[in-house]
Amino acid sequence: MTAILLLILAACSPAANTVVTGIQSENPMTREDMVEFAKKYDEPEVVQALVGALADPSETVRVLACRSLAIIGDPLAVPGLLQVLEQESSDAVRREAIDALGRIKDPSSVDALVALVDASQADKVPLNAIWALGNIGDKRALTVLSRIREDARDPYVRFNTNAALRNIH
Repeated sequence: MTAILLLILAACSPAANTVVTGIQSENPMTREDMVEFAKKYDEPEVVQALVGALADPSETVRVLACRSLAIIGDPLAVPGLLQVLEQESSDAVRREAIDALGRIKDPSSVDALVALVDASQADKVPLNAIWALGNIGDKRALTVLSRIREDARDPYVRFNTNAALRNIH
């Protein structure tokens, strides 16, 4: 049934307000489908609905909302994604939020990502946070990335830190 709904929506290209209504549906399956479908809409009302979905009771909806926001790439999503880093208990949602911040490349997310990396133990640094800082390319990350590179015994942390530092330079 859900697949049929998505095919109908794709064929009809619903208006943004229809997508927003679906994201706010009481039906969890509809919310999941519409949050994923929303990645095709680079419109402020859809971005706001996706940001609202970051607080959805369903972890799947929150993960898919992060992924759609990453694809859309609108900096309007950054405050909501930063809030996920501060308040979210699900590691899967936090990982997706970090990836989204790295793809959006908004410099306003650098301080939060630096704090996240800085608070991590040298060999337990989230690799996607290192990638996100390198992808954003802001020089404010140089100090923490240089320290992590020197302290890391994990070859994956060192490799990713070196790549991030090359992107920043």
